Amino acid sequence: MRKIIPIIAGYQIDLSSHIDLNKIKINRIWTLYDEEIMWNSCKINPQTGEPIEALEDLVLKNHEGVFLEDYIHDWNIKNGILYYYSRVVGKGESVKILIEYEEI
Repeated sequence: MRKIIPIIAGYQIDLSSHIDLNKIKINRIWTLYDEEIMWNSCKINPQTGEPIEALEDLVLKNHEGVFLEDYIHDWNIKNGILYYYSRVVGKGESVKILIEYEEI
């Protein structure tokens, strides 16, 4: 599953109003720096030839509207709080993150 969440970049981010971190396992976090580029980078599923319309079906590519953040070095979850240390955006800047997760 995927979800786009607007945040203010910083070290401790409470995501409880968007997602219950106690009920999911985060697999990846992407910094979304240009949503239009992200959607336009792959309009057709290369395996099926079908148009991509859902976030779940989008083939994400690093540096094509999104930047893959490194687990531990750039983000971590502790006690229901996201620790986010992106190299792409400065502390206090508004940004969207794209979370790839699974329910547990």
